[in-house]
Amino acid sequence: MRENLTLHEAARFLNHLGAAQYWESKIPSEADNIIGEICSRYQNSVIWEREEFRRNLENHGWQVLWSFLRRAAMLGARERSASWITCGLIALTICAEESETEYYDVLMDVSILYHSACLVGDPRLIFEAGVEHVGDERVRGVILGFLDRGPRDQRLEAMGWEAIEGPSGLIYRFCYNPFPKATYNPPLLAH
Repeated sequence: MRENLTLHEAARFLNHLGAAQYWESKIPSEADNIIGEICSRYQNSVIWEREEFRRNLENHGWQVLWSFLRRAAMLGARERSASWITCGLIALTICAEESETEYYDVLMDVSILYHSACLVGDPRLIFEAGVEHVGDERVRGVILGFLDRGPRDQRLEAMGWEAIEGPSGLIYRFCYNPFPKATYNPPLLAH
């Protein structure tokens, strides 16, 4: 990504990236790296730039961010990288600050980020790094509040997810939905 890329240009990049093609692309992809950089730039920007960025996002851009945070959770676990998980949390905060986002959707996805954070290190430190830019106390409370839930309520299954070991590493699957082709090669069944 260009060093001088503005958040306005970043929003345009997300809006023009095909959401379905991105979800099914190989993990990691060049787009993952670019979106991770966009998340870091977003976190380090001032409030009015973040608000403008969110206003500039179109439906495809939002879908790409939701896909990215799930891919970042898988990448964080596979590479044992807190930075991927932090970027996934930043993407989640961007989505959570959208007025139409239901907090239940945030909780569903925070569960996979939490699971990955537990595999990498101290989830509290990773989560605090991912929300340090958030001024909306409700959003911070929903995300950080997940850390204070009982172990039973933090389980992936409690939010509809399951963790599966695929040929390239950890995969999160939601409610038995099919895997993206790029993340899972199902075993061939003998006939």
